[in-house]
Amino acid sequence: MVGVTIQPVTSDLASSLGLSEVRGALVSAVQACATGHGGDLDDLA
Repeated sequence: MVGVTIQPVTSDLASSLGLSEVRGALVSAVQACATGHGGDLDDLA
């Protein structure tokens, strides 16, 4: 388990984030007991 929640980049999401392409994924949450918690991923969530 990586400990993050991801979601696909939709056209609405890409537009709201100012992205020029609808592709990829977005880390939408970092779980507190996860490997990424306490590192740089915390600052992005």
